[in-house]
Amino acid sequence: ASNLISTGLYNDTIVVVLSEMTRSPKMNNDGGKDHWPSTSAFLFGGGVIGGRTLGGSNPNNLEALPVNLSSGEVDLNLDAKLGYDNFVAGVLHSIGVDTETYLPNVEVLHGIID
Repeated sequence: ASNLISTGLYNDTIVVVLSEMTRSPKMNNDGGKDHWPSTSAFLFGGGVIGGRTLGGSNPNNLEALPVNLSSGEVDLNLDAKLGYDNFVAGVLHSIGVDTETYLPNVEVLHGIID
């Protein structure tokens, strides 16, 4: 981040750190980890509202909870969970890209910058 700041690019850059290869948070009976439908991401840079957690997981089984895509807040009254497509649409929206061009009919995760 310091190079982005010193070069003046920080406010025009969003850094996204995530893995598409998700693994279960707990060990299985064989001492390994299985595929898991949820992952985490870390974002920072221009326009990202920092110091927050978007989404969440159940403390008992660590499964993803439903998310209000307008705010990024957990909303147990909803059925839909945050999907990869919603997340990517949110990142694209954050950098000013028209999401309909690349992800038509995908609802945007607005909680990243707005």
